[in-house]
Amino acid sequence: MSVFRYGYSNPALLVFLGGTNSTNATYVHVEENVRRLHKAGIPILAGTDAIGAIAPGLVLPFGSTLHEVMQLLNSVSLTPLEAMKAGTVESAKWHRLLDRCEINVGERTNLVLPNSDPLVDVSNTRDIARV
Repeated sequence: MSVFRYGYSNPALLVFLGGTNSTNATYVHVEENVRRLHKAGIPILAGTDAIGAIAPGLVLPFGSTLHEVMQLLNSVSLTPLEAMKAGTVESAKWHRLLDRCEINVGERTNLVLPNSDPLVDVSNTRDIARV
């Protein structure tokens, strides 16, 4: 979602993306499409739109864009928990990275410990205490 949000506000990025189509003609359409997919029970996956420098003065940085996408999903219709799952366990499941879905002995796990409760405000995922 963040690449669309930036694209509609930056003509250089919109050119880089190759324009839009009728289903995503404006960012409002993007938001509505996400709402409809969520309401229909379609799995929503949060990924990073980070692709580095894409136009003069425009960088979609690695790392922070995932947090931004979770916030955007939360602002549209997902709860903070659903948005965090979209960026973690649901994405891992859909990419068949099942060894990263739970915290178990002998399994690979990436664990981020926040200072603040992201279930209260999903932007608290940025307030990282330890990794």
